[in-house]
Amino acid sequence: MPTRFRSRSPPFATPLPQDDLVTLLGRHSPIPVTYAGGVRDMADVERVRSLGCGRVDVSIGSALDIFGGSLPYSEVVAWSRAQG
Repeated sequence: MPTRFRSRSPPFATPLPQDDLVTLLGRHSPIPVTYAGGVRDMADVERVRSLGCGRVDVSIGSALDIFGGSLPYSEVVAWSRAQG
């Protein structure tokens, strides 16, 4: 396999959200933006809020308990409502 296609970590082991990308989007996007992919828990949600300067929304999928994950949907809703 060519070097450019080799992964340095096992599948699904990449730490997400991608901090640099979220920071870039929060600082420079002229329009509302949503980061999607890799959010596993409320710490990730909070990290996106912080790094994105409150300007980057987040999409959560399979981590939610309603989709078989361990992140309670009700906890995400309560957090979102508390943000205003």
